[in-house]
Amino acid sequence: MILTRGELLGLTTRRYRLVHLPDGDVRIRSLTESEKTDFEASILNTKGDYSLSKMKAQRRRLIALCLVDDKHNLLLQPGDEELLKNIDGAIASRLYDECREHCGFEEGDIEDLVKNSASVPANDSPTD
Repeated sequence: MILTRGELLGLTTRRYRLVHLPDGDVRIRSLTESEKTDFEASILNTKGDYSLSKMKAQRRRLIALCLVDDKHNLLLQPGDEELLKNIDGAIASRLYDECREHCGFEEGDIEDLVKNSASVPANDSPTD
């Protein structure tokens, strides 16, 4: 079946998935095209250069964008990704992998953004 223009542009319903963790389940959501593009661009600073501090936080940022409660409301607010720094690394990796796959990133896509930033400006600061 070939979609019409209207049907294609009507594909706006988010998808959700339960992720089973050792201590319970969490729910993740898909991202809209706008959110996905903004996420990919979020490692750039205001000058259009790659920001080392932003690249380091990408895994936590994706998890924060995807985690929702049972009513589909975000569990974490913008900036809360820093709160994920201290959770178990294996749990964070599991969440990241599930979010990455659910949002349509191929394995290595996000890492390639980092690799393709051949030179990171030395004057990069966490406030960029």
